[in-house]
Amino acid sequence: MVYVFKRWIPPRWNELLDKALADFYAEFISRVQEFSLAVRKDAEVGLHHTWKILPYEGTKEEFTEKAKQRIVDLMQDAFKNQQKALSNCLKADTWLFSLIEMGQIGIHHDSVVTKRLLSNCVAGSRLKLATGHFNLRRINGYLNTQMFSAMFDINGAS
Repeated sequence: MVYVFKRWIPPRWNELLDKALADFYAEFISRVQEFSLAVRKDAEVGLHHTWKILPYEGTKEEFTEKAKQRIVDLMQDAFKNQQKALSNCLKADTWLFSLIEMGQIGIHHDSVVTKRLLSNCVAGSRLKLATGHFNLRRINGYLNTQMFSAMFDINGAS
């Protein structure tokens, strides 16, 4: 699975990808596929065999809550695994972890964590953020209205 992700992600990130991170992304994609419509081999549109709620039938709240729970459960499992790994690696100077932003189902992990990181940096520290998805206009607007004693390098997709 690591090979597949190394082909999809930018070359500069290839060395940062390890098995645990690749496994997280593979499971994340699988869970999103569960509640996403897909075109089957017979050219019909349908849901994953384990998912019973169409996003346009029934209540939006029921669909949203169940989809959100599938992703939140994965994130909680990943957090527990990261806590275990952290105890084995006390000398690390870099943290690499996934932040998820899926506003349509009520997950705002990326925006909350990013804002907290930007707001609570130790004076004189340097924070480097790289992402392909967060809203740089919103982050830059936030940065421009705050007084910081840290340096920030933000690399995002345009």
